[in-house]
Amino acid sequence: MLRWGVLSRMWRYAPAILASRTFQPSLGDAAALIANGLSRETQERLYPRLVPESGRAARELALGSVGVDAGRVRCPTLVVGAELDAITPAAVASGRSPPSTARPIWRRRATRIC
Repeated sequence: MLRWGVLSRMWRYAPAILASRTFQPSLGDAAALIANGLSRETQERLYPRLVPESGRAARELALGSVGVDAGRVRCPTLVVGAELDAITPAAVASGRSPPSTARPIWRRRATRIC
């Protein structure tokens, strides 16, 4: 599910995404899209550590063309999202994760981390 907040910042990377080339978001775009819950000081400190994004992966995720046959997945999977996450909101993450016997374990571990 693409939202306007993401689309309004990603259009400038469209040529790289369409051509499957890597791209590096600007500090402002990275701050708004992937570090929006962090202080400005932390955003600026972490930005130089970012690596280029995959244009191909971004396109496939945006268009929903990544197909996964949940019946063939034989290992635990974890999709992480958060209430204020601009790219993968919690509602989207919980809708993509198939029911799993490992889910209670991940919840306990995530609680310890938080």
